[in-house]
Amino acid sequence: MQPTSANANMGLSLQSRMEQVNRMPSDEQVKYAAQQFEAVFLRQILEDALKPMFKGCLDESGADNDIYRSYVVDGLADSMSTTGCFGFSTLLQTQLQPPAQTTPASPLSHE
Repeated sequence: MQPTSANANMGLSLQSRMEQVNRMPSDEQVKYAAQQFEAVFLRQILEDALKPMFKGCLDESGADNDIYRSYVVDGLADSMSTTGCFGFSTLLQTQLQPPAQTTPASPLSHE
């Protein structure tokens, strides 16, 4: 079972999630880390961007508004980072991937 988002891993302890990630191939670890970073970044943006949407819907000073808004923001951020529609994760993966192993070119033979 491969972890894909924070919501999919809610029942797992942090230690078991880390064990799953450690068993992944290196490229999958980079992909997972990039998606998680993108989700955190999107949460920061969406938290403020969606505040006007919730204005007047619920008691703005109540905890229920904060809880509901956090569920919506978490769901959107996880979904956006998993699908790659924002594209930030792809850029991070490119930067974080180790350089490809290249084989030395064989000298050209002059026949």
